[in-house]
Amino acid sequence: MTANYEIDVYDPKSIIYAIEGEARDDYQWRELGATDGDPCREWCNRIDRLIGLLKTTRKEIQQLSTHRHKWNDDDYCSICRLDGRA
Repeated sequence: MTANYEIDVYDPKSIIYAIEGEARDDYQWRELGATDGDPCREWCNRIDRLIGLLKTTRKEIQQLSTHRHKWNDDDYCSICRLDGRA
């Protein structure tokens, strides 16, 4: 059982606080005997995967600034979904 931590994408620290809170909760459950395994190692693995996803997302967002629009029949760019009629 974990608490719900509020995440604000405009405040990166809220993401850190949520991860720390969830990791602490998991560690406490393990200490109480409710779960097995090493929650610290599991959270480090999750953080490593998150870092990889963030790097990929950053690269994709950077590419948006230099792409040439590719307009679909519905007048939306197939790359960034910009409305060509706006």
